[in-house]
Amino acid sequence: MDFGKSYWVNYLSEIGLSELPLQEVHLANIDYSEIPDLYLEAASVYSEFLKYIEKHCLDELIRASFKKTDLDMMMNGVCPYNASVVLKIPLEYGGSIELDNMYLIRKNPFEFAINDFFLKQIKAFNNDISNNSFDVKLPDVFYAICPKGNVFYPSVGSLAISGGPSFGKADQLASQIEQSKQKDLRAIALLKSMGGKSK
Repeated sequence: MDFGKSYWVNYLSEIGLSELPLQEVHLANIDYSEIPDLYLEAASVYSEFLKYIEKHCLDELIRASFKKTDLDMMMNGVCPYNASVVLKIPLEYGGSIELDNMYLIRKNPFEFAINDFFLKQIKAFNNDISNNSFDVKLPDVFYAICPKGNVFYPSVGSLAISGGPSFGKADQLASQIEQSKQKDLRAIALLKSMGGKSK
């Protein structure tokens, strides 16, 4: 099967996230022993990122249904509940620890859906990983989700945000993700190494 860009664009469309733009990136030639420390460094920048978007991205935050209590948390560099700061391009693929490579997203269901999307790419590259797999590798070619701006907010008809109207896909997707977590623990651990800071 061809797991090229068109395959993953179609997949995002099927789960109601066709508006998310994909960027093809390639595994970077870096010292992977430094990756954990680099993500720790990135985490220290997340607080500054949250303060920045609270000042400069108010309209986008409101569209994404963040409330005054959330904005107060961001003003102090604290990530709101049900939200995550995510790197658009992971460090493993040449992403930088810069504000323009970060975005804020609701965890439920959007980040969960995106994590599942990343996991599916890892599984496809490793020929369907199972719990018995010990040699899981990151794909040489990866399709990173790179929304415009620093705050992702959905259009009408996307997966519903937590507390909002349901479009029928979120519950089904959550169930699929939970099954995937139980089945692919090794891949989840690898995926977490590419994660962000969340509440």
